[in-house]
Amino acid sequence: LLQAMGVLFDIQAGAFLEKGKDERGYELHRTFGALVAPRTKINLAEYNEIVKLKEGKPAFLDETYSILRLGYPETIRSVHSFPLVQNGELAWVLQIYNSELDDDSVQILQTYCKHLSIIFENILLKNEIEAGSNILSVVTEFNDAIGAQLEAPELYRTILLKAAEVLKAEQASLMIYDETSGELAIKFVKGLNEKIVQNLRLKPGEGSAGFVFETGKPLLVDDIDEDSRFETRRRARYKTKSLMSIPLKVHHRKIGVLNVTDKIGEDRFNEKDLKLFESIAGHAAVALERTGFYRMSEDLRKISLTDSLTELYNRRFFQDRMNEEIERARRHSHPVSLIMLDIDDFKNYNDTYGHLAGDEALRLTASIIKSSVRNIDLVVRYGGEEFAVILPLTETVAA
Repeated sequence: LLQAMGVLFDIQAGAFLEKGKDERGYELHRTFGALVAPRTKINLAEYNEIVKLKEGKPAFLDETYSILRLGYPETIRSVHSFPLVQNGELAWVLQIYNSELDDDSVQILQTYCKHLSIIFENILLKNEIEAGSNILSVVTEFNDAIGAQLEAPELYRTILLKAAEVLKAEQASLMIYDETSGELAIKFVKGLNEKIVQNLRLKPGEGSAGFVFETGKPLLVDDIDEDSRFETRRRARYKTKSLMSIPLKVHHRKIGVLNVTDKIGEDRFNEKDLKLFESIAGHAAVALERTGFYRMSEDLRKISLTDSLTELYNRRFFQDRMNEEIERARRHSHPVSLIMLDIDDFKNYNDTYGHLAGDEALRLTASIIKSSVRNIDLVVRYGGEEFAVILPLTETVAA
């Protein structure tokens, strides 16, 4: 479009300005001619004619001081601005520099930009639909990858490596909040020396990761050196100044932080990357929470089925298992035997030497029994000083 207008209207230079996060963040997205450089930021909020642009009307500026104040280079002497308005907002601005335009040309370009607004909007809608479909596909793939992991170390590894792959990040780290110490601890890293960072701990509020954990809000940084929120200097281990950090939350409870930096092939992350990051972070947090419950349930299950003193299975487990073994023996016509035994005069021993000595006697007895039977045999503490051993595939004489 810029090249076509350059030929048709004999334009020296021009650019499309794209709206950033706020009105001050308009940026030269595409340029024509050698007078301006792409990504130059223009402070249109200081432009008196911005109200006119928002109304869909063109504007003209040729005051040197005003031009420089808005952020243009000294090579620019005049600026023709043509708005592209969408949903009542100034989405883009077509600008033509150092060129004389008559009234007819201005009118033609104004009409032209109205048509461009519709074309641009259609392209954006199409891109949003495609991007939404791509995000759904990527998130589904990410969810499938982490869904099968129930053990924490492998889940940490899978989450981080898959997130780095999806976001094209050379370096990444996963930090989990330790409620006991009140600190964030690194659980897995990519692209960093594990020995250097394995003992790294951050308090909430410290560094970018601590800041994200404390605020509970995602972070996208174009340039860490220029971000006033952080006083720390950029560290040499990072190739770029752009990073993303996102809190891992379940039901408003913060459990950790996921960080990525050094985007492959590009110098910075963008809003689309952050949107995708937020999508996969939600799934990662749920998986981490599920693993925590799994680990807790396994511990509770072990506690409910074992005797804490001898670490043998308890009577409850014995009853269920004994029924299973009898049914299996009956179904396959295999033998099964049961040994029941206890410690003679245990009460007298306990009364004479005390409960600590009695406990030690029970532990020793349990250890001796366990070391005297096969791996397939099941030793349980039946109750008090009584023990039992289930022996599958075993005749009476062998028992």
